[in-house]
Amino acid sequence: MGGGAVAPNGVFYAEHGDRLSTGNGVQDIAIINAYQISDGKLLWSKTFNEFGGQYPAVGYLGETLAVVAPIGSSLSEKFDNGGPLGSNQSKWLVNAVVAMDAKTGSVLWRHEETRWPFAAAAGDFGGPFKRRVFDKLTKHPRREVVCLPDPQGIPLISGDGHVYVSNSQNGDLSAIKDVDGDGKISPAEVSTFPTKIGFLNSPSLAPRMLVAAPCWGPVYIFKAEPSPGRESPYFRWDWVIAVMAAGALAVSLLVYYCRGGHRAAPEDLGMSLAES
Repeated sequence: MGGGAVAPNGVFYAEHGDRLSTGNGVQDIAIINAYQISDGKLLWSKTFNEFGGQYPAVGYLGETLAVVAPIGSSLSEKFDNGGPLGSNQSKWLVNAVVAMDAKTGSVLWRHEETRWPFAAAAGDFGGPFKRRVFDKLTKHPRREVVCLPDPQGIPLISGDGHVYVSNSQNGDLSAIKDVDGDGKISPAEVSTFPTKIGFLNSPSLAPRMLVAAPCWGPVYIFKAEPSPGRESPYFRWDWVIAVMAAGALAVSLLVYYCRGGHRAAPEDLGMSLAES
């Protein structure tokens, strides 16, 4: 599992997961490779001790072209109670994002989110899951009842260098930026909105708008407003609109913006999440 992204520097960046047998058992790993498109030459390779089953993102973090890779622990199907992992937090699931220099592969920063104490994703067990199963058995036999996502959706990089991360374990949607450039992500450099439902796919950006949808909905639309003293507008959580019936229309409009209906300039896309 995994995927890749083509960058403007003529390089294809690929991420995939694998498992290695060690003296302590099986170890999940994530491998990120950079290939020169013109001849297929491997330019660099990085390995991390978490699973890598998602596409990386490529974009500018400040003046540096970067590869941002989601890595973490795989989720499982544990329908009754989510498969609680006990009180030993070292056994809980890891969810992290790593930013690397696209030219060299050197790590710019790593941000690890709060570990998840269940084997299954939020929304894939408990009451909501049981209601979907009942609906499938009694009304809609073709209905999906389990999302079973990768550890994260594909990261999204905005024009002002924010990285948007959609957590597939606990459902957090976060905006991250190493504002002071020290290679460490402090709590002040992360803004998070909890949806409490795991994500399957990436959020999307349009001018003055961020749209995100966890596995079982709803669709969240964040409107942005200019902020004095900031270089770009930012999202206010109290402007969140949880779209139910109109969700499909919102996504369709977003696709129109992103696929050519409106070509947004980087300064239009530069937004960060902020609490009200």
